[in-house]
Amino acid sequence: MAHYYLYVECKTEGCHGILYLLHFEYADVPSVPIDYSDEALYLSLKCPACGQTHDYIPTDPRTKSSAEPHHPEGWHPVLPFPPEKPQGNN
Repeated sequence: MAHYYLYVECKTEGCHGILYLLHFEYADVPSVPIDYSDEALYLSLKCPACGQTHDYIPTDPRTKSSAEPHHPEGWHPVLPFPPEKPQGNN
């Protein structure tokens, strides 16, 4: 199983805080699309490392995957799992 994350990095200078927005697990696949509307990605979040609150915009989130989990115990996602995109008729 691979762990997939959507996250933002703290914007406080010198802080290395990571704010995980979403986590899910899948069999080892090259990539899993994470699709949110731009409106859902305008966020104001408090960094657990430095305590500062910053505003984030749709271009700020990043993705990563890992064989091991990176989120802390008891963590809950900031964002709900995105809805599946409707399949078009080709």
